[in-house]
Amino acid sequence: MSAKIVVTTACAVGLLVVLVEGADLFTIWNLSPVAGVLAITLAAQRRPLPTVVGPGALALSSFVVLGLIAIAHLAWYFDWGRTATGSSTSALLFVFIPIWAFAAGGVAMVVIVLGRALLARSERGA
Repeated sequence: MSAKIVVTTACAVGLLVVLVEGADLFTIWNLSPVAGVLAITLAAQRRPLPTVVGPGALALSSFVVLGLIAIAHLAWYFDWGRTATGSSTSALLFVFIPIWAFAAGGVAMVVIVLGRALLARSERGA
């Protein structure tokens, strides 16, 4: 069930990226985290995940990635806080969004996995 929600959300975020950016090379670059989320989610459907990771952790870290991409593109589209018009270098946002998204998703996954491992360890010890 969570895989269908992740895939649907990833498709919606992908459409948002194309709507905001149009067709250019930065669109492909900014779609790379969305493609990564789709690839990992679909690969996890074919083979079981380690118990410590689980589908919930994968879905949550995927939503961190997709949320960051969506918020950044919505901020640009609607010019929240002068995101698009506040600086001559504001378009550099599109260079760094995928890097930040991959990093945030990785950090979220590590935090979730460590949290689950510590919780499981404390339950065994108690």
